[in-house]
Amino acid sequence: RSTLFPYTTLFRSGSAVARSCYHTIMPRRIDRAARKAELVEALWSVIHHHGVSAVSLRTVAAAAGVSVGSLRHVFPTRSALLTSAAELMIDNVTRRVRAVPADQSALAYATEVLLHLVPTDSVSRAEMEINVALIAEAGADRGLLRIRDRARDELYRLCRRLLARIRPDADEERLDERARRLHVVIDGLAFHLVQEKPGASRQWARSVIEEELRAWSATVEDRKSTRLNSSHGSAS
Repeated sequence: RSTLFPYTTLFRSGSAVARSCYHTIMPRRIDRAARKAELVEALWSVIHHHGVSAVSLRTVAAAAGVSVGSLRHVFPTRSALLTSAAELMIDNVTRRVRAVPADQSALAYATEVLLHLVPTDSVSRAEMEINVALIAEAGADRGLLRIRDRARDELYRLCRRLLARIRPDADEERLDERARRLHVVIDGLAFHLVQEKPGASRQWARSVIEEELRAWSATVEDRKSTRLNSSHGSAS
């Protein structure tokens, strides 16, 4: 706002000079955002086809059809390239999760959300392949290490929230334990699916997730039933 305010004020007064200034500023911002997206797409292509070890300013610039100097204006280092790729992947998954309709049963909602965290189509499969490659690289890159740890923690918290939504009355200790289990199930399922042939059944992944969620629901119901029966036994 502080950058554009003088120009927009003059623009409203009808100044031709202001219109000229305004239109020279905005395209630069739009072009930079568009160029960054193109460069990240080229980066993903390099990782997908040649692995993370092939990523360099030169290889990404070549894949994007730009000079290394132009690339450096947006991503000055290899680390900046990899960090941006990881962040974009997380943003894409987050956007899909947030788009899941909340006006459905807690179990159905949790199932749909978790399906977005495993590779069940060409887009999510490519993301998972890149994710595996980036995780392997994280030990040598502090930026990737922070993103990996953040993504892990956010997935655990998401699992916990989904389980609490299914059973709001579950005790905290049991909820923590089951959230860790669900986290492991989703990680393992994702890693397994990315090794399957493309086009593996989405229904199979759904069944695994639904079974785990139903087991949690039944477990809590059983605990409630046990407590109820115990209280009746004591009363008698």
